[in-house]
Amino acid sequence: MLRSIDESRRLDILRRYAILDTPPEEVFDRIARMAARYFRTPIGTVTFVDHARQWFKAAHGLDVRETGRDVAFCHYTIMSDAPLIVPDARNDQRFADNPLVTGAMNIGFYAGAPLITADGYRVGTVSVIDTVPRNEFGPEDCQHLTDLAAIVVHELEMRQAASDFKGEIERHFLSEERLKLSVAHAPVTLATLDRDLRYTWIVNPPAPLTPQDYIGRCDSDLWGAEAAEPHMAQKREVMATGESRRWELAVNIVGCQRYFDVSVEPLYEHGQVVGAAYAAMEITERKMAELALARSEARHRAVLNTAADAVVVIDEYGVIERYNPAAERIFGYTAKEAIGRNISILMGEPDRSRHDDYLQRFRETGEAHIIGIGREVIGARKDGQPVPLDLTVAEWWDGKRRFFTGMMRDITRRKESEVALRRAQAELEQSLALLNAVVEGIPDPFFHKDREGRYLVANRATARALGVEGDIVGKTDFDLMPTAEAQRMRMTDLEVMLRGEVKVFEEMVSEGDSGMMRWYLTSKIPLRASTGEVTGIVGLARDITERRAMVEQLRQAKEQAESASRAKTSFLAAASHDLRQPVQALLLFTGALQSRLKGHPAGQVVVRMKQSLDALQMLLESLLDISRLDAGVVFAKPQPCSLSSICGRLVGEYRESARRKGLRIASAGCGSWTITDPQLMERVLRNLIENAIRYTESGGILVGCRRRGDRLLLQVLDTGIGIPADQTEAIFPEFHQLGNPERDRAKGLGLGLSIVRRLLDLLGHELTVRSVVGQGTCFSIDLPRIAEAAVVAAPMAPRGEIGDVASSTVLVIDDEPIVRSGLEILLRDWGYGVFAAADVSEALGQVERQGAPDAIIADYRLQGGHTGTEAVQAIQQACGRALPAIIVTGDTAPERIAEVERSGLTIAHKPISGEGLRNLVSAALAEGKRLGA
Repeated sequence: MLRSIDESRRLDILRRYAILDTPPEEVFDRIARMAARYFRTPIGTVTFVDHARQWFKAAHGLDVRETGRDVAFCHYTIMSDAPLIVPDARNDQRFADNPLVTGAMNIGFYAGAPLITADGYRVGTVSVIDTVPRNEFGPEDCQHLTDLAAIVVHELEMRQAASDFKGEIERHFLSEERLKLSVAHAPVTLATLDRDLRYTWIVNPPAPLTPQDYIGRCDSDLWGAEAAEPHMAQKREVMATGESRRWELAVNIVGCQRYFDVSVEPLYEHGQVVGAAYAAMEITERKMAELALARSEARHRAVLNTAADAVVVIDEYGVIERYNPAAERIFGYTAKEAIGRNISILMGEPDRSRHDDYLQRFRETGEAHIIGIGREVIGARKDGQPVPLDLTVAEWWDGKRRFFTGMMRDITRRKESEVALRRAQAELEQSLALLNAVVEGIPDPFFHKDREGRYLVANRATARALGVEGDIVGKTDFDLMPTAEAQRMRMTDLEVMLRGEVKVFEEMVSEGDSGMMRWYLTSKIPLRASTGEVTGIVGLARDITERRAMVEQLRQAKEQAESASRAKTSFLAAASHDLRQPVQALLLFTGALQSRLKGHPAGQVVVRMKQSLDALQMLLESLLDISRLDAGVVFAKPQPCSLSSICGRLVGEYRESARRKGLRIASAGCGSWTITDPQLMERVLRNLIENAIRYTESGGILVGCRRRGDRLLLQVLDTGIGIPADQTEAIFPEFHQLGNPERDRAKGLGLGLSIVRRLLDLLGHELTVRSVVGQGTCFSIDLPRIAEAAVVAAPMAPRGEIGDVASSTVLVIDDEPIVRSGLEILLRDWGYGVFAAADVSEALGQVERQGAPDAIIADYRLQGGHTGTEAVQAIQQACGRALPAIIVTGDTAPERIAEVERSGLTIAHKPISGEGLRNLVSAALAEGKRLGA
């Protein structure tokens, strides 16, 4: 079976026969004559086909020695293992236009058999040719022609065998001494190894080593076990398999890295491998050259691949041979798509049409128009879009062939910039005219000064402000105003230029000869050159004389308002404190009476008394909430939370209250999650829902959510009385109520919305109100919307446990006898031991006589300017340990609340109910027991 055509291998075999371009030989001429006579044709040939031609070794009846391969019939013959028969060449579309048919040879008929070598490659033909068509060439004729081709191949093989045999004989006749001499002087290390891979004989070891360094030793002795192991493994493989091996060896000899081409052959004795023959040729120079070449190629490749400009290499026929990544980006063709194609695919017109003619003229005449000269051209992208380029072409040779390297830079942006620059120049001229009109149209003084203080630009308003008639360009402030004032102006100019910073300030300027002083708000800006150097200033001044007068009036009004506000705050704090003291006493005594009068007819009176005190306490607690918010001691703890859990629970709590008024209450669309403080948001919603129930007589209340992109609107809607449009902001100040002129306590205290506003300000949420009188109101809170988060249960605060009441002692410190007495009665009723004091010194005396208490209850304000926190600290110091303590205060001033919060002690605000106080005392005692107090 013939091999498929491998042109490179075919040509190698043809060259092996050494037949091309040899003189005529009788054996081949005889075969050509035999073929012509046997087939009765005027022409018989023996031909060989190389890469570009058909060469005639023998040509009977023909004077030519060779023809081009592109027109040769034999080119078609060697494409198949069967003879090629062309009965009528003039009517065969493959050959009708062939010059061998239409020209002097006048071929009308052709028959040829391929010369097939023993390796299965076709190297030539035996053919017969006639000038007239012939149709009688049958299968037997084809076989005869094939036999003649086989005779030619046999002759070639015999010639080759004879040549090889002659060379072998010549090699065998080399003398032993000459062989030894050659070995001794050959640049090759030769050695023999025993079965243990020890050297038994060696010549030409690598310098500076000697044969004595090798004999009886193995590679691991010479180079070390780790370095020699790969080399030793190869040798062991030869000994084990009996097969020769060849590899490259890198070894460090006397501190120098050297490279060898190593081959090892097994040595046999009685059919057994007894050792090995070793040959090593040093290739260090070649290896270093290869490495240097590889590094050089890598550098050139890196430069080519990283170049910002397109680099394209073509041969002298315009075929692309190299094409870098920048060219891929510019033209859109990949390297695979571009290499092998003509450079014209990257050209736009008219260069594309002229390119082939230009190259042809250059090859013929050497005349170059663009080589070595840069110029602008139009390229063509793969998508057909034109691209402007800067092109530079260089010519070079690789020793045989001529090449051209084109470097192309995409100048699209530059071209666009040029167009934009021309447009900008036109626009600049127009802008300058417009700027001049704008500068003159500015009602305020506008000016530009150079470094010496000369006015380069100044509008008419500047001249008017200085009280000058006419143009002031080219003049300085010293030419236009008094020296002292001009000196002050110059100092500010220098400051702006030296600092390089904008200066905005207010100044007084005299108005020309009138001497009238006016106030101006002036901005002076340093003007910089392209180098960054300050070249002057630009200024703009605005007359603020009237505004300053207005600001002064507003400042005085503000001071009056702030003074009034401070007076109000001080009054409320004092009134709250003074009111809380008796209320606290009433609560304590009421608590004691309620426990003592259980089942007594007078118990109902105490119940109603407690209800009134509860209402009063609610008012005071609301005031305390406002004070705590103003003091900044309420802190938000934002966290992911589900609005459905908050809204659903609150709607459930208020459903009974709404039902009693005949109202409906529901929640809707609250399945979203947000980030807020759930406890503070619950307080906000409670106030809004209570307001909605309070001011709605029929219909219902809806608590719902609306999505707005990544935001939520949490809304409370009612069908109540509504709010007039001019009152939507007036509902938030303290004690302001609509529709409650009689101040009915059932309609609230007017503090809920004030607390709502403060809480939402603390949380950072915006509140809006929409309302229609007689139809209802909608309060909307803007919140962020987040994806549903994992629910993390908040840890439950530990509850205070009531310890052994009979064994617990409480120290009461209060300078109000009535409050102190109420506390003593209430604590004893609960079973605690109690001792009381009016101030710090009395309390210390009690501790000295009766020992350390288990807990302390102290009023914040005590006699002599002392505080409860100071008293607690003094007692703890006297006892030598920490004691649980509760600070009770009626002071609601914001700064006082913040001060008490910082003490770190438990704080209770007056008035506090008996039950509330009892829980605090129990918790304090439990905490003291936990700490080992």
